[in-house]
Amino acid sequence: MGGALALFAAIDFDDRWGMQERFSIYTYGLPRSGNADWAQYVGGLSFHDRIYRYSNKVPHLPFMFLGYRHVGQEYQIQDSGTLSKCVDAPGEDESPACLNDFYELNYFKHTYYFGEHTDC
Repeated sequence: MGGALALFAAIDFDDRWGMQERFSIYTYGLPRSGNADWAQYVGGLSFHDRIYRYSNKVPHLPFMFLGYRHVGQEYQIQDSGTLSKCVDAPGEDESPACLNDFYELNYFKHTYYFGEHTDC
């Protein structure tokens, strides 16, 4: 949930001090953090095009059928360590070519990014 907290903190920071031109958000494994109205709100913020989500073949949760939506540009980390930019298909909320489905639940995929273990 650290990615979601980083997103909420950035929105709060922008709201309180209006310094949105000074930051970008890079998250790893950011969950869907709100519904379609929330995603539209975030998409209207001045820094929305500087929200970057890196995913590592982990489940996209909470599920879309429950009404949750992602925000920001997604990049999928390949097994080779390279990045693939996920491009949304017309009329889609998320890229069907990336991880818009359910992969196996694997805790260790949440702790391994770019060849480095982030587990404490």
